Amino acid sequence: MLNKLILFVLMIFIFTLQNTFAQQLNTEEKAVVNKYVTPYVDDKTESAEDMKLQQELARAQFHKFFTKKKKKTNTEQENKIVPVPPSQMNDPELQTKMLNLAKKKYPQMEVAKIVIVESEWRPDYHLLTKTKHRSIRTKMIHKKGSGYNMVTLNFIEPHLGNGKYGEAQIDSIGTDYIAVDYKP
Repeated sequence: MLNKLILFVLMIFIFTLQNTFAQQLNTEEKAVVNKYVTPYVDDKTESAEDMKLQQELARAQFHKFFTKKKKKTNTEQENKIVPVPPSQMNDPELQTKMLNLAKKKYPQMEVAKIVIVESEWRPDYHLLTKTKHRSIRTKMIHKKGSGYNMVTLNFIEPHLGNGKYGEAQIDSIGTDYIAVDYKP
């Protein structure tokens, strides 16, 4: 009885998945789907050509269902020069400290400026309520050839307890290298 129930649920799932694929296809492909991708029929005689066509159709459905629009690559983004974003937090002491940390961590990048792009620190929590640290997102402007690039750089301050936080530390660097119109 349990095997029949599992088989029934599996067949419903396959039929639903087939309908989902069929809805995403254009009208030309629907004609092929109606001919070759139908609910199970007790017909075991299929030619090699029919099986090959079914395989190609399944491959095309899989590709269309799971591929997304291509994002711009870093080189495409580098061709567009953007202005320097305005700083959202006016704290020169913190910016100087962040700039020194970035220059120390990434000496090969010739860091020129740090721009804080968030207006306040965001607390990050462990499972439910215990504060782990607080973080803030910045843009690091660095020398690249004859111009400047900008990349996201995240900083954290570890939570010490009683509403106190430690010194700022670099947490992670992004992959969004964008050419920026920066004049030193």
